[in-house]
Amino acid sequence: MDFSNVDVDLELLLQTEVQFYAALAICSIHYSTLIALLPKFAATYMEDLHFTCEDFILYDFMDEYFETKNCSANPAFQEMTDTLVLATLQSFDTDLENFTLDGLFQLKHPSGRFAAVYRSGAIDMKDLPVPADAAVLMKHILSYAAAYELRNNLYDYHLDEDKTITLTNWKENLKWHYVQYTNVYNLALSSFVAACYSRKLLQKQFEENLRELNY
Repeated sequence: MDFSNVDVDLELLLQTEVQFYAALAICSIHYSTLIALLPKFAATYMEDLHFTCEDFILYDFMDEYFETKNCSANPAFQEMTDTLVLATLQSFDTDLENFTLDGLFQLKHPSGRFAAVYRSGAIDMKDLPVPADAAVLMKHILSYAAAYELRNNLYDYHLDEDKTITLTNWKENLKWHYVQYTNVYNLALSSFVAACYSRKLLQKQFEENLRELNY
């Protein structure tokens, strides 16, 4: 593929993570081409392209514990995390829509450890995410928070030869209490706020980098 053609349709050509990062690596060798195509790479970027080491640690543990591969795509595992998410929301007498609105409110009126972000003038949230889009993000974060708390809950069992929780008996044997629901609730809420701030900060830094390149 000829990346010297700045009119190339990246959105059409880059359909997978491998294609995206391979093309970005190739373009990084040719500085002038990279400058011209950076906005197109930004427009093509998808949330699925993002990953962290913590993701690997969490889901590798789940794969090992439940003796399966790619547990996050396993219907039984998905049912378990979805059930834990629903139970968490119900324990706080709320639902996804209202929980998302709580997250959006905290974006506009930060407290605790996020207040300094506003006070330093590093960011503003005048344009809040659209509630429908925010709900999609919140649902993803809630599932992750539930899986994270589940790992903590299962860890002691993992140290024993007899693993008492399986993908077939969890409905009967997995016992969660207020503390687990609270941990999921707080982690999801703070992660949602942090994710929205991070996106704003990355966007701001990206725009500043483009200005420095005189693009």
